[in-house]
Amino acid sequence: MLEQVICEHLQSNEALAAKLAIYDGKPAVFDYKEPVADDQKWQGEARYGRIVFSLQIRDDPTRTKCGSLAVDVLSESNTQSYKDMEPIVRDLLDGYFFVSDDKMISLRWSHRSPGGESLAAVCEGLTMHFQVYCYPVKRPSTVNPASLLASWCKSYVEGTGQSAYFLAAGENLPQVFKPTAKKPAIYWRLAKIEPCSWMKDRPGADFRTASLQGHVIVPGQSEEEAELVLRLDQAIEKAERIICDDLSMFVSKEDSTDLTADAMRQGQLTVKAAYGIAADEAEYEKLQNVSIEMK
Repeated sequence: MLEQVICEHLQSNEALAAKLAIYDGKPAVFDYKEPVADDQKWQGEARYGRIVFSLQIRDDPTRTKCGSLAVDVLSESNTQSYKDMEPIVRDLLDGYFFVSDDKMISLRWSHRSPGGESLAAVCEGLTMHFQVYCYPVKRPSTVNPASLLASWCKSYVEGTGQSAYFLAAGENLPQVFKPTAKKPAIYWRLAKIEPCSWMKDRPGADFRTASLQGHVIVPGQSEEEAELVLRLDQAIEKAERIICDDLSMFVSKEDSTDLTADAMRQGQLTVKAAYGIAADEAEYEKLQNVSIEMK
């Protein structure tokens, strides 16, 4: 589960662990439900600091909305130690990707809010809020233009000597990682499919136009991010035809690049490409009786 991956990631940081109470032999980081004060698994007298988080995933293919992660950072009353924990927690989550067997998400810092007054008697703290974006981890069962472009993009990028995290289904990715200028994250998604207006259907094949969004993600590195976006845009336009694994797409001249677009939400690259799908064979009425007259 993603919650376990996030929990273990926070617990593994020595600077944060040193400021947390110990529960069941581990730093006190909890997924939503926290133990009561007299639980026998607490070690020693300390019950705070502790981290309590709640993950809400919204898998929206249009990416018009995102999920959320709320993280309560708590310390004993009148100690103010939660203020020391806040920057550590932010550094451990902002811009990171977390991967499990069935889900992959990225986090982006949103805002902070003060802790509830009801906690003042025993503890103090604040709540940190992060936006959550989802990515696929299962291979599509049918031909997917986004998968084709992702495979081509991987070959191109690696051919230039660049290393990257390719967020395509089926890729072997670490459970926790954060893209950097030296190793960015690249993600292609299928936004829309419609009839192709610039390529005619042929016998045995019908053509469709796929609208594809490309995301180049380098948290906090806008110049490096923009440079890679432009290189990909130029390479795709120059290629005209994308070929990979015996499949191909023809790239239209309507592709565009928006360097101001949100890399996690919208994606900076828009590519329109035509691809063929097998057409249904025409049905013909079988002749039942045939007579031939010889002259």
